[in-house]
Amino acid sequence: GYKKYRGQIFEFIGKIYLKKGEYDTAKKYFYQGIQTNLKQNNLPFAANIYVFMADLLRETNELDSSLVYGKKSLKIYQNVGELPGILDASRSLSTSYKAQNEIDSAFFYQELAFTANDSLNDPRKKNKFFNLGFDEQLRLNELEKEKIEKENTMRTYTLLAGIAVVL
Repeated sequence: GYKKYRGQIFEFIGKIYLKKGEYDTAKKYFYQGIQTNLKQNNLPFAANIYVFMADLLRETNELDSSLVYGKKSLKIYQNVGELPGILDASRSLSTSYKAQNEIDSAFFYQELAFTANDSLNDPRKKNKFFNLGFDEQLRLNELEKEKIEKENTMRTYTLLAGIAVVL
């Protein structure tokens, strides 16, 4: 019952410390919230904390780490198809890239945020946005299948070569 909300409690406490400027304490609670949500398989809640962690790390000038958390968040939100989360994660990534003076990447994530925001406000575009994500997921699944097939073929050839050597 209540265990599934523990991660959110850690998130709320972390946000309080973040607003107070107590970054180390906020970071501690965000880590606890992430771990708790991942254990409970509450991926969207974990993704939400990843965005806050990315923002915190950007504020403390840990830009590379900020990008790591922002990308983790975006990946989860894209997998679960949560447009408001995609919007938040994309904005966070855009701001982090802008802080690193990587304008091309900042623009890419700003465009993604714009598209997500536009899709939130127009239901017809929402389906198009999700279809793009679905098509990408299908492509990745196909690549994974091809990789497994190649590995199986190599195992078969290795086994046949081993048998030929023994005979």
